[in-house]
Amino acid sequence: MGKWFIAEWREAWRFSSLWVGTAGIGVLTVWNLMPPAVLAAMPDRIELFVGLSLWLALLLARIWRQPWSQAKIAARRAAAQPDDYSHWTDQARG
Repeated sequence: MGKWFIAEWREAWRFSSLWVGTAGIGVLTVWNLMPPAVLAAMPDRIELFVGLSLWLALLLARIWRQPWSQAKIAARRAAAQPDDYSHWTDQARG
């Protein structure tokens, strides 16, 4: 699995970027389920604004330092058995 995924793939649910992306999918799902009469009442540019806002939020969440997640990952790494998480090496990071 180390070839294809980030070293902390089992801890990915802690990352803000995953939460923002999931929230974005939720917003877009609700958007697509709105009745046509409601969508017609909204300004034309609102769809572009919502899409760009979600993209920017996801980008910022991805590049933002997330010390709370990294601290939990480091604690789990330190508590692991010697052969657990052996694929979590600096070499696996690229």
